[in-house]
Amino acid sequence: LDSSDASSLVGSIDQGTSSSRFLLVTSSGCMLSTAQVEFEQIFPTSSPYNTSSVSCAGWHEHDPLAIWDSVATCIVRTIEELAKHGLDLSSSGDDSTKPSLIKAVGITNQRETTVCWNDRTGR
Repeated sequence: LDSSDASSLVGSIDQGTSSSRFLLVTSSGCMLSTAQVEFEQIFPTSSPYNTSSVSCAGWHEHDPLAIWDSVATCIVRTIEELAKHGLDLSSSGDDSTKPSLIKAVGITNQRETTVCWNDRTGR
């Protein structure tokens, strides 16, 4: 890896319906590292939110905290993999500017997903 090519990195979070991914590319488009983590698929047979007589067949749910954790794990694994190859992006030690090499992060996700969030509890 040319150190000048790694001076400006772009990350990408791909949060899909069954897994999350994170990858890092250089400013010239060379992929440096990637990680993928699957998360649990939930197919409820009943729900307290279903007040109609219609069954829950076909419902598909996810735990939003599991999604969050899978994205965070992907980012950590990607950075750990790069460290094994000599590019340490961790903020430990004397050089806390290394994470700033990641200049931008793009996100793609499940378009139809909605998560309610309580601003008082943060959950």
